[in-house]
Amino acid sequence: MKADLHIHSVISDGSNTVSEIIDMAYINKLDTIAITDHNTVEHLRQIPSNPKIKVITGIEISAIDSQTGIRADILGYGFKDIELIEKTTLPLIQNGCEDFNHNYIDVHFAVDVIKKAGGLAVLAHPGREKNFYLAGKALFDGIEYNHPENSNVDKRIIEMYASRYNLLLTGGSDFHGENNIEPVNIGDYLSTQHISRAFHILLAS
Repeated sequence: MKADLHIHSVISDGSNTVSEIIDMAYINKLDTIAITDHNTVEHLRQIPSNPKIKVITGIEISAIDSQTGIRADILGYGFKDIELIEKTTLPLIQNGCEDFNHNYIDVHFAVDVIKKAGGLAVLAHPGREKNFYLAGKALFDGIEYNHPENSNVDKRIIEMYASRYNLLLTGGSDFHGENNIEPVNIGDYLSTQHISRAFHILLAS
């Protein structure tokens, strides 16, 4: 089973529509994707009723560790209570959070909201912010392993935290289309069964 669980559409800061993303994932022979737009789930309303591949609910929430001031992005998957997620992230959109000049949601609060909404919370690309320690500080369900900005050294650290705190290992391309700084395609970085001991739990939505 091949799944890319970190993709952005034109609704946030990607360059491709939801339909285009699904078509690309199908052409690239993926089984499952998650569109994880920043602080919004508007993309869910644009998913066809019978998509060519499985599309699970997803979001990427901008957060911060209130105690240290260190930034973190939190991926949410498989949540059922969309209204709760929207209520939580709407202020971030209204305050222009994507300009990186405003307040963020506290990491613990973001994780708690995702769980209350019936989803799984995953620490995104810890190799970028070097915020690995959060995997043991907040009650995450998983940590992103396969990602363009996780080096081999980062992956070894991630494996250590995943083993210590019994976390899922996930992966995704962080695809933004033409807006990616470095070229990357949907499916280049996958969340595969062999790196996730509970892969089917993550996809059972």
